[in-house]
Amino acid sequence: MHVAFLRHWSYAPSDKKVWFAVYSTDGSEAASTVNAIFDNTENVAALPIEIRPLRKSTTFPQVEASTLTKLPLASVPADYNPNNLEAFTYVYGMGEDYIPSIVEGRGRRRVGSTDNTRGRDYTVFNINWHKGRLQAGSTYTNRGYYFAGSLGNVQGTAASLRAKVAIDQIGFEEWLPRRVDIYTSNSKFMVKASSSSGGQLTTW
Repeated sequence: MHVAFLRHWSYAPSDKKVWFAVYSTDGSEAASTVNAIFDNTENVAALPIEIRPLRKSTTFPQVEASTLTKLPLASVPADYNPNNLEAFTYVYGMGEDYIPSIVEGRGRRRVGSTDNTRGRDYTVFNINWHKGRLQAGSTYTNRGYYFAGSLGNVQGTAASLRAKVAIDQIGFEEWLPRRVDIYTSNSKFMVKASSSSGGQLTTW
């Protein structure tokens, strides 16, 4: 399937989606085409999906917009080796790390690009936590990783970091808060925390 562009990807316990666009001027036709390709009804094995970056084709014919779904795929190079491609990878953990039993509420991971036509030109890689409830003095922690390297090394590196992903709620009885003060001088300011757990003294 020839994908025009990826919008973004998100993962939540009940929401695992990739937003992307295909070459079609009819929304219903595009949805039907994509649904047919990814229909895995009554199959036991997971649907095998491989994503390949393709070279821009110089052989696309000049056609009417209504026939865009019939454009040929760009050619895959004979020496195609995705292992050598540079990759930027997010390690957010696994689905069980985001179930409500760990922290009240539910997590959602989102990765993708914004709509430049609306003046939002940036890349999204965030975690939303919905309906979380923290008591006064409690806090929520979420540790993940980002790294860059060759695509061929991604799986091994990500696997080594997977076990280090941590999502937890720390109750007020599990830690000793320390004093934090804000100092100002003319147009400058500085935030200082006490040097010790439970400390109540700060200095400029």
